[in-house]
Amino acid sequence: MDQQRTWIAHTLKRSRQRLHMRSLTGWAIVLVVVAIVGALQLSQASQAASDGRKIEQLKARQAQLERQNAELEAEVTRLRDPRRLEQRARELGFVPANGSQIEYLPVGPTK
Repeated sequence: MDQQRTWIAHTLKRSRQRLHMRSLTGWAIVLVVVAIVGALQLSQASQAASDGRKIEQLKARQAQLERQNAELEAEVTRLRDPRRLEQRARELGFVPANGSQIEYLPVGPTK
């Protein structure tokens, strides 16, 4: 009888230990899952912030390039102005041609 009580007490003790281990294992699994989800959430938030900074940098670069493009277009317009071209030609020593200085070459089919 004493041996049976000891066996029952031992079995109950082992059963409690198993239950405790299962509980700890369950909590450990929950903790690991929560940590993984948290790490993924943090990773996504970090990537979103990084992407946001990159977008802002690209927008600033786009604005800079648009300003530069507008400046270049204005310069091209200024440089193509006929009065400016005539003035520059005179600075280089060119003079307007008169009628006797102009020659026309006929262009036709070659034989």
